[in-house]
Amino acid sequence: MKELLLNNIGKKVLAISIAIILWIISNFEQDIVKNISIDIRYDSLPKELIITNIPPEKLNLRVRGSRTKLSILRTDNYSFPINLSKVNEGLSKFDIITEQITIPGIQIIGLSPSEIKVETDTLITKIIKVNPNIGIPDIDFELVGLPRVDPKSVKISGPKSLLSKLEYIDTDLVSIEGEKTNFTIEVRLKTTSPLINLLEDEKVKITVDIKETIIEKEFKNININFKNFDDIKYKVLSDQDISLLFKGPYRKIKNLSSGNIEVIADAKNLKSRKPNKYSIKLDVEYPGIEEIVLDKINPENIEILILNDK
Repeated sequence: MKELLLNNIGKKVLAISIAIILWIISNFEQDIVKNISIDIRYDSLPKELIITNIPPEKLNLRVRGSRTKLSILRTDNYSFPINLSKVNEGLSKFDIITEQITIPGIQIIGLSPSEIKVETDTLITKIIKVNPNIGIPDIDFELVGLPRVDPKSVKISGPKSLLSKLEYIDTDLVSIEGEKTNFTIEVRLKTTSPLINLLEDEKVKITVDIKETIIEKEFKNININFKNFDDIKYKVLSDQDISLLFKGPYRKIKNLSSGNIEVIADAKNLKSRKPNKYSIKLDVEYPGIEEIVLDKINPENIEILILNDK
């Protein structure tokens, strides 16, 4: 047996090698089925129209061919054109069959989608106002008037059905958190649809005027401190409950309290100390906080009756 196996060993190895090569070649040349995709190309759309839906970008094909040919097939070399030159405003449908597609050496046995819908609308241009989108300032600041925009309006293009209802175009949000003075910033415009195109600069300048919030703070039932009346016998004739109204920046006035406010009726303000009825102008003392002002005191005067000057 050993001699039989070793006899003409070279020829036997060669025969086996040839058989293996032939098997490999026959397998690679055997037809197989494969799924591929090619681009859909939309050509010759009339310049007065715009596509408003999102038609498919790829055509999915089921193909049959040799393993060798399919392994070297470059799908980016092929595309399927759809001629839009004769479409009108509205919906257009295009049926696709396998016979319309040719790839040398490859058989197309199936495809999807088999129908493509293209919706179009009239393309128009419009001059539209710019609406500045401004954030909320810090609690102790406020906007002064309306933000100023340059330019105030821009030119856009898009579907008639969409632009006819559009009244303005927004900017990106301008955050004013932490801002304490007037400022100007360049901001992008924000379209509400990818079908809207800006025909001019995509940015505008916005000027925002900002100031500290001025608020009112009222105190009621403040008692009167009578000064320099030690040697005078008197009687108060009017109400002694005083109300005060202050105005000032929020961050400064918020710490003002009745405990550091004093309402004074000073006998030094009397023109005479003889027994009689007098009106004394009230003085108000409070911490000398810059920009806080006393806007109103009620009543401004107090009525007293001097009974004697001793």
